[in-house]
Amino acid sequence: MTKRKIADLDLGQIAASGQCFRMVQKRENVYALTAFGKYLEIEQKGDVFSFSCTEKEFGEIWEDYLDLHTDYGAIKRSVDEEDAYLTEAVQKMGYTDPAPGFMGMIVTFLVSQNNNISRIRKSIELLCSTIGEEKHTGEGVRYHTFRNRKRL
Repeated sequence: MTKRKIADLDLGQIAASGQCFRMVQKRENVYALTAFGKYLEIEQKGDVFSFSCTEKEFGEIWEDYLDLHTDYGAIKRSVDEEDAYLTEAVQKMGYTDPAPGFMGMIVTFLVSQNNNISRIRKSIELLCSTIGEEKHTGEGVRYHTFRNRKRL
């Protein structure tokens, strides 16, 4: 278990943003994320986050994936308060999902055409459960990864 205090991060906002289709709400304030062949659960209590991974895995994968080095508070503060359009945009700002590798990025882009967030999320999960690799966490949670393009 890894804990961090992180300002200006809202998991609900990220999950609903249309930028991260493999992040789903498991229960109140707890989200599950699958990327790079790994599964992660994140619990948010205000600005304190608990990640279901080791410190090493957090540093090697999730810290960059979740873009935790970007100061989103500074970005929000830099917007002119009189610019209603940008002020509203930064209030809804999530982050940009780098996608689970090149193949995941291509497939997600193709599926996203003429779709809504809910349908895209269902399509990606269906693809992963159909042709992806099934894995299990130490706690017995079953998940599916994107298939490596070499194995398609």
